Amino acid sequence: MTIRPWKTLESKYILKDKWMTLRADRCETPDGVVVEPYYVQEPCDWVHIVVAL
Repeated sequence: MTIRPWKTLESKYILKDKWMTLRADRCETPDGVVVEPYYVQEPCDWVHIVVAL
């Protein structure tokens, strides 16, 4: 089974600051279905530390 990628038709940023970036895309599936909005959270560099005692 082959995964067919979606096409991004349009992107618009909703929130962009030092903690989080969120955008709303307008996408089209390989079957021609338009998905709007398709929300994408763009990850930023971060570190997560868990201390177990």
